[in-house]
Amino acid sequence: MLTDVHKTKRLASALKFLNRYSEEGNEFLNKIVTGDETWVCHVTPESKQQSMEWKHSLSPTKLKFKTTSGIQLVEFLPRGETINAVRYCETL
Repeated sequence: MLTDVHKTKRLASALKFLNRYSEEGNEFLNKIVTGDETWVCHVTPESKQQSMEWKHSLSPTKLKFKTTSGIQLVEFLPRGETINAVRYCETL
């Protein structure tokens, strides 16, 4: 369960994203990068059964993720500043 602080931070981030999207349009969406070092697989009997069903080769597939190549972010630190975990998280 999220604390009130986490909820407030999420709301603030969502509002920032909406404002940037209204200013920059779809180009802004290409700048959002999410990532995680953990892969989690959640399999239920229903999802296992669905993955085993035969489908026609021309059947549309669900888009599960999007990949983008190229430079994702360039941000310069002020002279003399060192990157650390806190600063890195602030950038994201």
